[in-house]
Amino acid sequence: NTETSEELATVDLSAGSVRSVVWTLDSKKILSGHYNNCIKATDAEEHSILFSISVHSDDVFALVIPPDGKSLISASGDKTIRIWNLDDLNQDSKEEFVLNGHL
Repeated sequence: NTETSEELATVDLSAGSVRSVVWTLDSKKILSGHYNNCIKATDAEEHSILFSISVHSDDVFALVIPPDGKSLISASGDKTIRIWNLDDLNQDSKEEFVLNGHL
């Protein structure tokens, strides 16, 4: 709670330190990028992990949801930027685009 500085919930992600966090625009999911190369999706109301995606071959340093709320962009130490469709995001998702050679 930003008014009282009270913690509202804790989510045990149990694998890899968190590098980046972003909340979907509909406030239903919290997405986190980790040092263990994965992206985790957490149910924002239930505080439970929905799924994990392990596509990057190095740490996931950044996650961004553009203003339209339709995509997720992930950046990794594997020098790729991956763009995902948020509407269809699940543990079996494949990225829509991969941009290679970025630092």
